[in-house]
Formats: sequence, C-alpha cells, structure tokens
Amino acid sequence: MIRPLHVILVAVIALACSLPAHAGETARDLPLIVVDDRAYPPFAFLDDRGQPQGITIDLWRAWSRQTRIPIEFRLMAWEDAVAAVRNGQADAVGTMFRTPERAKDFAFTTFGLPVPTGIFFHRRITGVRGLDDLRSFRVGVISGDSSEELTRGKAESLATFPGVDEMVAAAVDGRINVFVADAPTAWYYLLRHPGGEEFRQAVNDAALSLGSPAVRAGNSELLARMQAGFDALPAAEVEHIVTTWTGHGAAAPISWTLVGWGFAAIFVLVLGVIAWNASLRRRVATTTAELRESEERFRRSIELAPEAITLLDPVRGVFIDANPRAAIIYGVPQAQILQSRPASFSPVLQPDGEPSESKAQRLLATAMAGTEQVFPWLHLRPDGTEVPCEVRLVPLTWNSRTLVRASIIDLTERRRLEAVRQRSEKSQALGELAGGVAHDFNNVLAGILGFADLIALRSENAKLKSYAGKIGEAVAQAQALTSRLLTFARQGSDSPHLFLVDHAVADALDLFLASRPRDIALTRTLAAPVHVRGFPGLFQNAILNLCLNARDAMPNGGRLDITSASEHLDDHTINALTPYVVRPGRYWHLTVADTGEGMTPAVLARCLEPLFTTKGDKGTGLGLPSVHGCILDHHGALRIDSSPGPGTTIHLWLPVTDT
Repeated sequence: MIRPLHVILVAVIALACSLPAHAGETARDLPLIVVDDRAYPPFAFLDDRGQPQGITIDLWRAWSRQTRIPIEFRLMAWEDAVAAVRNGQADAVGTMFRTPERAKDFAFTTFGLPVPTGIFFHRRITGVRGLDDLRSFRVGVISGDSSEELTRGKAESLATFPGVDEMVAAAVDGRINVFVADAPTAWYYLLRHPGGEEFRQAVNDAALSLGSPAVRAGNSELLARMQAGFDALPAAEVEHIVTTWTGHGAAAPISWTLVGWGFAAIFVLVLGVIAWNASLRRRVATTTAELRESEERFRRSIELAPEAITLLDPVRGVFIDANPRAAIIYGVPQAQILQSRPASFSPVLQPDGEPSESKAQRLLATAMAGTEQVFPWLHLRPDGTEVPCEVRLVPLTWNSRTLVRASIIDLTERRRLEAVRQRSEKSQALGELAGGVAHDFNNVLAGILGFADLIALRSENAKLKSYAGKIGEAVAQAQALTSRLLTFARQGSDSPHLFLVDHAVADALDLFLASRPRDIALTRTLAAPVHVRGFPGLFQNAILNLCLNARDAMPNGGRLDITSASEHLDDHTINALTPYVVRPGRYWHLTVADTGEGMTPAVLARCLEPLFTTKGDKGTGLGLPSVHGCILDHHGALRIDSSPGPGTTIHLWLPVTDT
C-alpha cells in the first residue's frame, strides 16, 4: 500500500536529483564578492560619494545582468584586494595583469582589457627608452602592482607607493626621477596635478598588458562561470562602456580571436598614450630632435655655469633644482640640496644681525612680487666654513607655475684679490711717501753728520769728541734706515740690465755668513747660473733681508736651506700664483726655508704690509715688503708657506732671459 507520505518523499528526492550539481554551491557563494583597487581610474575607483565607478565596475555589472548573479563590490588598497582573494575572503579580482609571479596564485579569464604600461619622467631627463635604462635613477612603482615585478632588478633605487596619485605627486616634487605605471591611470593623475604636463612617456618592454578578471588558483568552476558570462557580453555593450569612460569608441567587437586583437589595437589608440606619442614623433621628428638638443644645451649651460644656479618653490620655500656649482658652494651633494630650505645652508644670523630664515622668506616674497633682488649672503658649509656670496633672485614663470631662480656667486676669491689689491696700493702709496721722506731726511742727516765732524776736528775736549763720534754712529744707523726706505720705494736702482742671478745670491749669502750666529747651519744648493733682467743690488738686498728674517725667527738656532733651480711654468701653475702676473715660460726658482718659529695665519695674512712687524722696536716692517717690491720690479712671483712649528719656506720665481 502506497501511502501519501511516501509519495511526497519520493517527489522531494526526485526534485533534488534534478537540480544541477553546483546549484547548492552557487547559492552558498551568492552574492559574488569582487575586489579591486580603490584608486585606479579610469578602471576602478571610489567617487565623491564613496561609490565604485570605472570601466571594470561597469563591465562586471554587465556580467551580473547577463548571468543574473548578484555582485558585491569592495574597493580597497591594491595589496589588500589581492590578499583578500588569496585568503578566500573575496571571490574575484575585478582586473589584474597577468605576470609569471601572479600565475602561481591566480587563474585568469581570457577576456580582458589591453592596457599599455609606460615609463614616465620629466622632460629634462634624457636617455630613458626602456626598462634597461633605469639603473641610475630612483624609480617609483606601486606596491604589489605588476610594475613592481617588471621593474625589480632593473633599478638600483626602488621606491614603492600605495597608489598612483601619491607616486605622481612624488615625481612632480622631485622625490623620484622616474616611475612605471599603467599609462591611462598615470596620465589621469598627471594631467590633474600641477606640473604633470611637463612629463613624458617611454614605452617599456612589456608595453601591452592584458587586464583580466581573476580568481584564486584552483577555483576552476567559478573561473568557468566568469568566462562564460564575459564571452556572452555583446561587443556593442562593451564598446559603449569603454566609450563612456574614455570618450572614444571602438571599431571592432571584443573577442580574443584575430578579430579581438584588432579591437585591442584600437583600444590602445583610444587610450591615446602609445599611439599619440608615436604619431607625434612621426609628425615632428626633426623638431623634436632639435628641441632635445636645445634642451640638452640649456641643461649643460646651467650645469657648467661658473655660478651656482638653483630653482626655489616660493610657496614651500624649498629648492627644487640645483646645478653642480651649488653643491660645491653649499658643501653637500646635489640630492641633499633638493627639498631643503636656504636657511639650511646658512648661519642662524646673517652679518647684518637678521635671522637667515626670516630674511630668506622676506627676499623670496619681494622677488615673487616682481622686484629683482641682489644682496650679499653668508652661507655656512657643514664643516663650519663660511662662504660669502652675492645672490640674485629673479621670478620665473615655468609651465603655469611661478618659481624663483637664484644665481649665487662665491665672493671668497674676489675678496681675497681685493685685499691683495688694497695691500698693493697701500704699499705703493707708502713707498712714494717713504721715498720723499728718505730724501729729505738724508739732507738733514748730512747736516748733522757735518757738524758732528766739525766738533770732532776742532774740539780738544775728549768727551766732546766722544759725543761727536756717538752722533756719527747714530747718523750712520739713520742713513742705513733711509737706504732701506729708498729700496722699499724702488728709487734706489738704475735701469734694469742682465745679471747672473745665482751669483747675486752667492754674494748676498757671503755677506750674511759674516754675521751669521754659529748655531744656525746654512746649506746652499744653487743651479747653474742663468740670466735675468733686473737690478742686482736690489735683488741682493732682498735675499739678505730673507736671510736676516730667517735668523731672527731662529733665536735658539736652526737650519737655513737655500735652493735654486730652473723650471718651466705652465698655465695651471701660473693660475696658482695669482695675483702675480706672470706668463708661461722658463723661470728661475729660489727656495729659502728655515726651521724657525713660523707664522700664525693672522701674521701670514699681513706680513707683506709695509711697517707691519712682530719684532717690536727691533723691526722696521720693511723687510718682506721690500722683497715683494723687488719681485714686482723683476716681473716675478712670490709665495710664502708658513705655520707655527714647521717654520717658513719662501719661494721666488724670476723669468729667465738671454737678451
């Protein structure tokens, strides 16, 4: 007997057997959770209301309508999205580029969008043509993106960012030189960021990537359902979605047959990246080459400029560019200058007492108002060296941005030469004064000496004769002093003539030996005699002065070495002898070296000043100045090397001549 309950049970079993084997699993999986990047326009991003938008989102919505399977979108940071599918917290990735590394963990549909990948860099950077050219640059990539896998091993310095927007900002600010990203997304942010229009794109070795929906590896049943749904999408509907977000249409249906590749090529053209650059290069190839050459010349002129040149962002008050000369003045690498403030390379206070930070801000603001600023500025290197400079600030409009160009001239050498010039002028003025005084004083001394002689001749008083003799000795000392004054004034010599300079040195040394203390050892190494044109008496007096100075510097004894040699001076050596004006050629070189006390830097800076002496009442301050004047008369050069302890070495160069 068949009871009604049995009939119902059989019917339920039959109905259950008639259901598809996967129906229960589908019910458990619904709705389908699809994750993607929250900042990946125009493919996937969150709008102002926090709603998912983009090409990928609309394609999945079309898939949902086609398959009648509901979808829940979850847009998040890209690394979190990938981890969610890998860990089973989500079902599929909306769009993912296929790479060998990702193929280990994910399975991809054959349906997808062809997306070009580009290498982006500022137009002033040259030599970037592909991934293999990134070795020396600081390169930016998106963390966990295919660009990171493509670039790994190609660049020595790799910086990762959470999104394209942050990476573009870093590139515009100069924190990275180059970045690798999907071309449509990169241009989306570049054209919305001030300064982004200054960037160019190169195609890398993997120019065309296929962005496809993906699931966790092994989930073949879900992959098959996704593939079937996307294959069933009408080509017109896919084209309409692309047109909505790019503003361009497609000319062929999407299919991953030969016809499908035709549409892929058109889609790349629609995105306007690779094809736009190629078309532009074909139409203006010659002009582009000329512009690059002009840009390179301009860049080299800035880098090789004798003055430091920097660009400042007046809004943030930081350097955004600097040439190599700026690195020399500031004493730091070029990279350390960028994003730093001018006050970072300055003392707390400028010489006028104003704080460096506030003064820099004030001058930048005045320059931004359109008034060119030229002012002195004291820079401070990390090692404590002060560098006096002259700075010129000029407002500069660059790609709709107003910047400030700073030209910086190091005044250290100029001030040194100015001090030398002032010292020379002072010496000349004092020399003229000394010459006039010496002549007049000699006339007075002649009268005094005459009357002293008369007293000695006509007086019978022994004391008066003794006094007259003392007066004569004093007059003789005074006459010796006036003779030195005349020599310093360069009025004690006749017209110049040829003489053997080593013989003149030997005669001067013989005079010095007669009064040399026994505890001073004298060595001489003189080369074969050569002729110079000048004043042998004046030169002998200069050598004698150098020996007497060396003797006074060695009160406890020591060694005095006199060495001469003939040598050739080239342009490089001559430049080191500034401010003496000498020409390349053959020169006689004399070295006078003692083991005395040496001079402090302060004394060394003033030792050629007339009347400057460290000997108190025993010195006249005319010894080294007269040597300096003698060298000028002989068109030679002088250099003094001295420091406390090692002693002093004086170098003389005189031009050799045979006529």
